Amino acid sequence: MPRLREGDRILTRVAPEEVSTSDPFAFMVGTDSILQLNTDILPNLTIIEGGGGTETTAFGVMADLLSIVRRF
Repeated sequence: MPRLREGDRILTRVAPEEVSTSDPFAFMVGTDSILQLNTDILPNLTIIEGGGGTETTAFGVMADLLSIVRRF
């Protein structure tokens, strides 16, 4: 399992990755958005938005989550 923390820093990764045809990522089409979080409490928590527009991108979701983490 990769390290998720380095000192006080939380490590993240965004990269293309091959997935199986049964993976939720394989079902995304058009402007759908998906975010999967792997935490110690909720492994494979997946959030899917169907038909999102430019105002609701994966970057926006990640920025919101980081804001929440910084406040706690």
